[in-house]
Amino acid sequence: MNNIINFFNINNIFFTFHGYQMSYLEFMGTLLNLWSVWLVTKNNILTWPVGNIAVILFGILFYHERYMGFISHEVEALSRDRHYDMYFLTDVDIPFVQDGTRDGQHIRQNMHRKFEDELKKKNKPYKVLSGSHETRVKIAIYTCDKILKEVKVF
Repeated sequence: MNNIINFFNINNIFFTFHGYQMSYLEFMGTLLNLWSVWLVTKNNILTWPVGNIAVILFGILFYHERYMGFISHEVEALSRDRHYDMYFLTDVDIPFVQDGTRDGQHIRQNMHRKFEDELKKKNKPYKVLSGSHETRVKIAIYTCDKILKEVKVF
């Protein structure tokens, strides 16, 4: 368990290159994003899961701020120059279910607003998924299909 925690610790340095210290988390995020770009060029279906894992780093930025009280510049740097055709932001209109790992409903709206504000601030394309689970999936699939129809293959 400590190895996992150490992996996500941004102060756990993997290597230093010309004075720049790179954490294990940053290194893995960079590799996943590069791999995702390469997979896109090969039109490989693994693009989606690899890209999604890399996007999780974007979420880590917010939770780092929530629990540590400040934004990690290292994590922010990982997400800064990434391009994704669409971000899906799930709405808070489905009832909250406590699973023992979540903070609670009292911060739900505020966290949703933080995610949306950050997407707007960084001019990222996003779609809020609202309604039932089935409706959300239909909207996401429709949006992805629309984006894929616009993709130009060289």
